[in-house]
Amino acid sequence: MRQVINLICLMTAFATLIIGLWTIRKPLAIGDLAFLIWSISPYLGIVFLPKRKLKPLALRLLLGITIFISCGGLYQLVNAMFFIKDAQSGLAFLVIPFAQWFLLLIFLIPVFFLGMTNPIENSKKS
Repeated sequence: MRQVINLICLMTAFATLIIGLWTIRKPLAIGDLAFLIWSISPYLGIVFLPKRKLKPLALRLLLGITIFISCGGLYQLVNAMFFIKDAQSGLAFLVIPFAQWFLLLIFLIPVFFLGMTNPIENSKKS
């Protein structure tokens, strides 16, 4: 299931980069690259979560969180870049990742507690 989570995140990060490169004015500036890196950081944060073994319930919850964060962020980005034509559309690359990080940190608290293995169970298995 971890591979599915990583695949979703990497595909969404790739789509975000494509949208960003498509909508950025030419020539490309260093500030534009900084916003692009910031815009894919929530997805990379999910991919590079600590690789400890999680219980199946925690993995399913993490998959749901990944789908929610990825689809929601991509929807908002596409909506801001292509359907709402105003001068503030570029702020989507700043605001959307901030909201994604905020939601991610809140939603990962239950994953952390559900994914912890009980030390007593581990000692009984040994």
